[in-house]
Amino acid sequence: MDPGLILLAIIVAAVSGGDDESPSVSSGDNSSQGAAQDEAPGVPFQGKTDKDTSANAGDTITKDGVATTSTPLTAESTPFGSQIMCTTITIKNDSDDPVSFNSIDWKMQDPNGAARMTTYGGDRAELSFGDLAPGGQVSGDVCFDGDPAAQPGQYVVLNDGFISFSSNRLAWVNSF
Repeated sequence: MDPGLILLAIIVAAVSGGDDESPSVSSGDNSSQGAAQDEAPGVPFQGKTDKDTSANAGDTITKDGVATTSTPLTAESTPFGSQIMCTTITIKNDSDDPVSFNSIDWKMQDPNGAARMTTYGGDRAELSFGDLAPGGQVSGDVCFDGDPAAQPGQYVVLNDGFISFSSNRLAWVNSF
């Protein structure tokens, strides 16, 4: 076989991300909304690409054997008087390989389309960082600056870090 073709095949496999499975979405409430979710390409949101996998807040997205859930955002005041929005992230590693996780891999897109980085969540049990062994599970809170009362609309919790080196994002849609 031509060495150039072999090299080309290796490059194509590396760039494609090597995903073993397509992402799937399961509803946390087992309602009819979950059944409709399986038929749709995902929940629409501003800036969504065809590579993004989106779900309603509270649903679980499974990709490459890793099941991730983002609970609906809750709004609260900090002791400093600012407003934050927080979600509890749960990651369950059902794959055969360790998975790295980090709270800085998370963003929240506000109704204007601006993606905000994580912020200090006060006395909450924040998601930290580390490696999750096969069969392991970790949970923690991730918080962002924001006030849905001052700016109602669609807020999207985004993750584009720990699943793979591809440009595929996982997204959970919240409406206020």
